[in-house]
Amino acid sequence: MDKELIYKKIDNLFELRKILWTVVVVLTGGTIGLFFNAISPFKLDIVLVIKFFAVSVGFFLDYIFVSAVLDNNKRISNLFNKLEKEFNQ
Repeated sequence: MDKELIYKKIDNLFELRKILWTVVVVLTGGTIGLFFNAISPFKLDIVLVIKFFAVSVGFFLDYIFVSAVLDNNKRISNLFNKLEKEFNQ
């Protein structure tokens, strides 16, 4: 593989990782804010049920985005290994 192409792929993956971390931070903040806003132990109404459902979906999406960040890190590591092999040849 061409070295310049590897550099471009690494740059693109770095940008993707920054965006994914931003999504994780914003989503986690919103989910935790909604969770603390939804705490009301003495009344059970439909709005509270919807908020707890939204919190559950938020944590699930948070898990998905963190997994994407970890997968992205593996892809970056593999590209660095390919680049190292290119330099050693």
